Amino acid sequence: MKSFAMIEGNLALAPAAHATAFQVVDGRLGASEYVAAPAPRRAEPDRLHLVFVAALIVVSLIGMIAVFQSQQARFDAALAHADRLEIVVESGDTLWTIAEHHRLDGVDTQQTVDIIRGWNDLSASSLQPGDTIIVPA
Repeated sequence: MKSFAMIEGNLALAPAAHATAFQVVDGRLGASEYVAAPAPRRAEPDRLHLVFVAALIVVSLIGMIAVFQSQQARFDAALAHADRLEIVVESGDTLWTIAEHHRLDGVDTQQTVDIIRGWNDLSASSLQPGDTIIVPA
């Protein structure tokens, strides 16, 4: 079955038979039918592009693992050589402020808090004035 379309002007939009989008067709006067333009091909990623993306992901993962291992090595070295000091908690002290004052080289404040918590078997962050705790010297 042939379709009939009355089109005026040099270019016109006609509904595509295979999609809901419109396509530009030849709009000569007196045209009794139109031929739909072929649907555009979807660009498929070539294999080289996929290999590049996969290699980038692998290199990124290796880099992240290396960073984490170096941070763990610094943390372990700081712990192995850390001297310990016993202090008395004063009013207003928190684990964070104590960790800032007794921070180990190469270890951030959060890691120092974790060390103090581990050395003193603290499950909560609350300290009471008069408590005695062990901190890095």
